[in-house]
Amino acid sequence: MVRKTILIAAMMFFAAGLMSIPAQAADTQTHSETIGASPLGKLIMGKIGRLLVLRSELNITGDQRKQIAAHLKKHANEIRPVAKDVFDKRVALRETVLNKPGDERAIMAAANDLGTAIGKAAVLASTIVADIKPVLTPEQQEHIKNFKIGSDQAVSQWIDQIGSRK
Repeated sequence: MVRKTILIAAMMFFAAGLMSIPAQAADTQTHSETIGASPLGKLIMGKIGRLLVLRSELNITGDQRKQIAAHLKKHANEIRPVAKDVFDKRVALRETVLNKPGDERAIMAAANDLGTAIGKAAVLASTIVADIKPVLTPEQQEHIKNFKIGSDQAVSQWIDQIGSRK
């Protein structure tokens, strides 16, 4: 619980710091606009807000918390290398994009490596979800379903706004 609280606080701190950076990239923006006022900033802040609301609305019991922790602990040795591989491949893609601009072959190879790592993580996640889902009540599962729908709608709206700002 403390670890989750620290993680959420760190995400909020990071997002708040990100939102405070002045938006200087677009000629049409004034100096008073910030990333926090941009569609991306609103998307990030909204996602954090929805996560906090979801966390409070799920009302996870102490027993459920223990069961979920046990399932995660059971898979910890599987999670660690898969998560590290996704992180390493993401960094490799970023570095390839930054250091080999226009090298489509290198960028696509790095992107494919990341895609493979994400696929392996998704397979593991599906196993873990199958273990944890029965721990949750139907109402809790419905809250999670609605959260995913709302989150997807927010991203869809953000995509629709790309390029439409004047």
